[in-house]
Amino acid sequence: MLFRVYVVVAVAGLASVPMAAAQVVPPQPAPNAALPWAAPLETSCAQGDPTCVDRVVASQRALTLRLGCRHRAAFAATYWRLTTFMRDAIAEPRFFDRPRRIAHQDVEFDEEYQRQTRAWERGDLAQVTPDYRAVFAANDAGILTAQADQLATIAAHVLGDMPSKALEQPQSIMRKRVDAFPFGKPDHDRVNVVLQEATRPIMEYIAAHYDPRVDDTPEVAQQLTLLLFEWRERAWRNAEALRFIRAVSGTGLLYRAKLDAIRAEALAVVRAIIASGQDTPAGRAMRDAYCARHRPT
Repeated sequence: MLFRVYVVVAVAGLASVPMAAAQVVPPQPAPNAALPWAAPLETSCAQGDPTCVDRVVASQRALTLRLGCRHRAAFAATYWRLTTFMRDAIAEPRFFDRPRRIAHQDVEFDEEYQRQTRAWERGDLAQVTPDYRAVFAANDAGILTAQADQLATIAAHVLGDMPSKALEQPQSIMRKRVDAFPFGKPDHDRVNVVLQEATRPIMEYIAAHYDPRVDDTPEVAQQLTLLLFEWRERAWRNAEALRFIRAVSGTGLLYRAKLDAIRAEALAVVRAIIASGQDTPAGRAMRDAYCARHRPT
């Protein structure tokens, strides 16, 4: 897959993207117009109350602070800071067509990451999907650069979680029952604008508190943003496939097989990042010492 090539290139720092071109958020393909409606399977904050996103921000901040300098904190802090940008975008008038749907989606998306985290921490590995098991094991072993810690967890979350937990299963994210067209896709793509604005400040935050090497190469922020656009489009297409299966045959064998295929795809990307993103012993020691002095409080 093309996005797998991007993974290795991005982690290795070899991609070359003209900065002027990278500043423009590229248009994404239209959704499948035949996408059916299906009853929700996930209904946390189904009405999309903005205070739900406030609670997500508070929970993510608490997790970030609790993790301290553990290497899982690099992604936890990334997620926390990104959600603050999402909260502002949801509150901005007319930025999203259906901001309450995006608030609901944010809650469901975060819940799956938090669920995986809790299962890992209590040693219940049967409840941790293979992509997350690989990510968390690498994080806790301390073998990756901070950027690879971030990127590997993002891959599990976006490629593995997003199709089902953030798109297909929540309440009316992809389309409402009364819609004649999947109107959720424009808002899904509008999140890319938020990512474009947030990626550089988030990298600077991680560099300030966890590892000063993270923002050494300014172009990496743009490369990462374009990679996330690719992954989010892939997640939407996998969500469409899940929706068509569920509309015809429910959540039985075919649906579970597609979920397994999605996780296998995410795992392959995670493994590529882990293989390409190894830190040196000296780099790990520097990162840990730096974090001990600068971690957020």
